[in-house]
Amino acid sequence: MAVTRRTVTRLGLAAPALTLVPGASRAANAPIRIGAIYPLTGGAASAGIAVKQAVEVAQDIINTAHPDLPNLPLAATAGLPNLGGRPVEVIFADHQGSPAVAQSEALRLITQDKVVALTGCYQSSCTLTASAVAERYGIPFLTGESSAPSLTERGFKWFFRSTPVGTDFGEAYAAFLADRKAAGVKISRLALVNENTEYGTSTAVAIGKAAEAKGLKVDPHLVYNANSSDVSAQVLQLKSAAPDVVIFVS
Repeated sequence: MAVTRRTVTRLGLAAPALTLVPGASRAANAPIRIGAIYPLTGGAASAGIAVKQAVEVAQDIINTAHPDLPNLPLAATAGLPNLGGRPVEVIFADHQGSPAVAQSEALRLITQDKVVALTGCYQSSCTLTASAVAERYGIPFLTGESSAPSLTERGFKWFFRSTPVGTDFGEAYAAFLADRKAAGVKISRLALVNENTEYGTSTAVAIGKAAEAKGLKVDPHLVYNANSSDVSAQVLQLKSAAPDVVIFVS
C-alpha cells in the first residue's frame, strides 16, 4: 500500500486545533484518539479498506520515529511534536455505505470513544451526515477523499477538506474538451450521467456549469440509482441521443 504525503499529513493537520477540544488535554502521554469512518463493508468496501490500510501505515509513521524518512511530515520523530510527542490512536468505524449509519457512528465515536477529531468518509453522502454531527459537537472533521462541492458550502466551522472538489473536476473536463474542440475535434453535445448521491449530483452540476461556460451544450443529463444493477434504460437513452462526449460521475 503506497502512502502519500497527504495521507500522513491528514492525520496531523488537525493537531493544533485538538488542544481546543474537550478531552485533548488529558494525561501528557495519553494517545490522541481520532475516529476514522469508512465503508469497510458494502459496495465501496474495496476503497474503504484501501484507505484504512493507508491510515494504519500513516499511524505507524507518526507514532514511530523514522529517521530514514526525514522529508516525510511527522515521520522523523515519534508522536505529534506540537502535542508533546503524544501518539495517535485511530479508531475505525464501518458506515457500510449508509449515510444514516455514518451519522450514528460519528455520534458513537464522539460520545462513547471520546475521539477529539474525525476523518472520513470516502462517500460524500456519508461525509455529509457524519460531519454534521461533528460540527454540532465542535469536533474537527477532516476529509481527504469526499469531493462533493456541497460539503464545503455549508459554512461549517469544524469541517476541513484536503482533496480537490467537483468544481475542480468540472473545470478540468471543460478545459480539456474546449481545447479538443478548438483543435478540430467534433464536440457539439456533451452527455452527463451521474449516480443519485451527494457526490454524483453536486459534481455533475459543477461539471455541467463549467462545460456550459466554455460553450459546450449539455444534453442529455441522465441520473441513475447508485444501487441499481440495471442501467439499460440510460444506455438506450444515450444511444438515442448520440452525444459526442459522455462524462460519467459514478
